Amino acid sequence: MASALVVASPLEVRADTVTLSTEAYDNMKYYVQYSASAYCNSQDVVGSLVTCEGGCPEVMANGATILGVMPNTTVFDLEGYVALDTVREEIVVAFRGSSDLRNWIADFDFILTPFSECDGCYVHNGFYESWQEIKTYAQGFVQAAYALYPNYTLTVAGHSLGAAVGTLAAVDFRIAGYPCDVYTVGSPRVGNLAFAEFVTAQAGDEYRATHYDDPVPRLPPIVLGYYHTSPEYWLEAGPATNVDYTIDEIAICTGYANTSCNAGTSGLDGDAHEYYFQYMSCDASESNGIVLRDTLAARQDSNSTDISDEELAEKLSNYTVQDVAYSKQLADSGKAQWP
Repeated sequence: MASALVVASPLEVRADTVTLSTEAYDNMKYYVQYSASAYCNSQDVVGSLVTCEGGCPEVMANGATILGVMPNTTVFDLEGYVALDTVREEIVVAFRGSSDLRNWIADFDFILTPFSECDGCYVHNGFYESWQEIKTYAQGFVQAAYALYPNYTLTVAGHSLGAAVGTLAAVDFRIAGYPCDVYTVGSPRVGNLAFAEFVTAQAGDEYRATHYDDPVPRLPPIVLGYYHTSPEYWLEAGPATNVDYTIDEIAICTGYANTSCNAGTSGLDGDAHEYYFQYMSCDASESNGIVLRDTLAARQDSNSTDISDEELAEKLSNYTVQDVAYSKQLADSGKAQWP
């Protein structure tokens, strides 16, 4: 089991009232295929089938087609696409993670920027800039799809930093009058408490899954003003490459600063970030390009931050200790925030 640093307080009590239905569980496993497929379909021709042998069999079986692709973002090297599924009668917006993930973690550049869509809201500057670069494309594709299929539903899916951008996308889609659910895996925290509260309160559901001791959802840390949407669905049991989870093996944690689930773990486990019900790529034999551990390729990257795995793991573990302590302070002071 993942090592965890937890304390007893209201923020760390797992939910008794929030449950995961069989339908939602099945959907979590289904939409993770879209997140995985974004690693190889984000540059495909409009009108082509979504293809990813071994990575999205159910999506391929439905004959989902690509409505539009979003250009590579300059901030985090993110990409995504919009698909149409006539079997499920839905429009899906999918975002992949970033090959620049390790540098983002190692730089510890967690600057908040104002988010004008809600009062007092701030979000991570890099996530915000990434979404702004592709927002016009994504909204245009969705608007065009609804003009042809007004009764279809809309779903947003994303992995890693793509999950963070997907969260921002969902917020804007909802504000624009397009109700949608969000299925993310391995998402970092996106914004401050006001933002987390705003997203959680919007119409539509957020199914935010974390895995074992995945380090990405623990960042940016709570002590720097970042909070998660609620609830969290934690694929708790190891090992890090485990992809087989029954509905009863998924722990649920509510609250915006809860450290009873993934946030109470420590270390730099790259495998835990790359396995969510399946390997997060188009095929188990293909790399998704995400690098968390120090490698020769990472060291040869001109943008690489000069920090060892051991130093980085220690920094992340220190953040966990601080977050657990701060979460307890919030509870003890009566400032515990609940959805």
